[in-house]
Amino acid sequence: MALADASELRGTFGIPSEKIYIHMAGGVPVDAHMPGDAEDDEEAVELISDTISEGDVVIVLTASGSTPFALAVARAAQRKSAVVIGIANNPDTPLLNIADEPICIATPPEVIAGSTRLGAGTAQKAALNLLSSLMGVELGHVYRGEMVNFIADNAKLVRRATNMVSRIAGVSAELAEDAITKAGGRVKPAILVAAGCSLEEANILLEQSSGQLGPCFSSLKSNRTNTSI
Repeated sequence: MALADASELRGTFGIPSEKIYIHMAGGVPVDAHMPGDAEDDEEAVELISDTISEGDVVIVLTASGSTPFALAVARAAQRKSAVVIGIANNPDTPLLNIADEPICIATPPEVIAGSTRLGAGTAQKAALNLLSSLMGVELGHVYRGEMVNFIADNAKLVRRATNMVSRIAGVSAELAEDAITKAGGRVKPAILVAAGCSLEEANILLEQSSGQLGPCFSSLKSNRTNTSI
């Protein structure tokens, strides 16, 4: 579930791939084989801890709340002064007790006993969707209900970006596509370029507003009003 959500962060919100690490007990599988004893392998966490730095956020998931591998990751992250978000489906469990931000998603007994991919897994996927979506909103990667921080690097995304830039900036599709080209496929600056900025001005406005488009448009409106006066 975590793998699916994390893999979508770049395409949805433009989060750089180098800022996203995905770790699983036994490693991320390339086939259907997932060794069961990997969940008990605490020594494997030593390699994972090398990817964690102070100020990082580490989301640790385990349905039971007591998986040795998950607990070892959480402790390693805390030793590195990272923030640990712990998600489990059982209350008052070791992971939730040590996490900086514990999230208990209490689920009833599984329809198929022991198959936590059903109730527990579905609940965790919903929680991850909420977390990543709220993160995208807070970072300014969503504007008027549209995901504005992706990079248009293929034909499908260029079409999507063209429609988005055209709607938000209120320009024709031709002007929108030209702005996207000037911005190197980056949607946020392309919107501002289509609204009348140079690319340099667009980048400065986005930097000043921490990537939030709303304040950028307010600055543009204010500058135009002052100029007209």
